Amino acid sequence: MARDLLGRTELFKGLPETSLAQLATVVSEAEFVEGQVLFRRGDPGDALHIIVGGVVQVSVGEDDEDTVIAVFGPGECVGELSLIDGRPRSATVEALEEVHTVVVPRDAFLEVIRSNVPTMEALLVTVVERLRHIDALAPDLAQLRASS
Repeated sequence: MARDLLGRTELFKGLPETSLAQLATVVSEAEFVEGQVLFRRGDPGDALHIIVGGVVQVSVGEDDEDTVIAVFGPGECVGELSLIDGRPRSATVEALEEVHTVVVPRDAFLEVIRSNVPTMEALLVTVVERLRHIDALAPDLAQLRASS
């Protein structure tokens, strides 16, 4: 199941079969109840969560002025920025209902991409595509904050 899920996930879909198989051997599963936080802004970036079931919201800002920037469901992932750069989490992710995730640990992820140039290239293309999408949303987010 884990190998198939990884291969269908936007972030990993272009990875070679050997890399997907290697990652599948180190993933774990996690369960969250409605309202539970998967991780908070500032937490260590030690893993990526792939949503198997349920829905989460992603918010940024200070606790008293959080702005929801995305809602993700099955097949989508959260935590990819910290997975790649190891910096603290840039957003808070909360379960909007019961959520089941597959967790990819950062150390194992780095081992796979460091050992395989095509894997690294495929991942870079995917990350750049996601960043371009976020850049396209930036003006809307700024307008949303200004009107609040």
